[in-house]
Amino acid sequence: MYRSVRKICRIKLLTSTPFVNYAIDNVAGGSGGIDITNDYTSTEKYTSLSTNRATAGGAGTGVDVCQVTSTGPFTIASNDSVTVAFAILAGDDLVDLQNSATQAQIKYDEATSVKNVTGNNGFMFFAPYPNPSSNLCELKFTLQKSSAVSITLLNSLGQMVYNSYENYGAGVNTKMINTEKLGAGVYTCLIKVNESMLTHKLMVE
Repeated sequence: MYRSVRKICRIKLLTSTPFVNYAIDNVAGGSGGIDITNDYTSTEKYTSLSTNRATAGGAGTGVDVCQVTSTGPFTIASNDSVTVAFAILAGDDLVDLQNSATQAQIKYDEATSVKNVTGNNGFMFFAPYPNPSSNLCELKFTLQKSSAVSITLLNSLGQMVYNSYENYGAGVNTKMINTEKLGAGVYTCLIKVNESMLTHKLMVE
């Protein structure tokens, strides 16, 4: 006796790079998007890899859909490189997928993160504390001289959910962020001083 088991599959971007998702109606004509029923040209491939199209399959009684998930586009100098990482997820339902996505992000961050990161001119960004956070989170950084500092939080879709721009003095500085109103998930903290920018991952419970 065999039993059919239904699984949902998704792809998650793990790196702090732009998230791009193109939804394709798998039907003749493409319903306003790319038509992949007759050909999938190089131009159409580039469009699906570099353009966001949020929905598909909703016309009439609904049609099959295809999803193209990517990151970029990037301008890469000679002898330079960009690191990107994706996780292939499977689950029984949306909650199961979301839990798997969170665990994949945690594992990736554990494998690639460092406690403190250092930029140019004595600029250092310490790991957020506490991390994970459910209320107040401390962002601590050092400056060699008084400077204007931009602090930004991005969600997993690359959308800005917090931003501040203030002047800070030389030495160790602390900025308290209230994460209580943020949804649970993984966020990217960016601190920028002049042309130097440092990042850390922050988990919100």
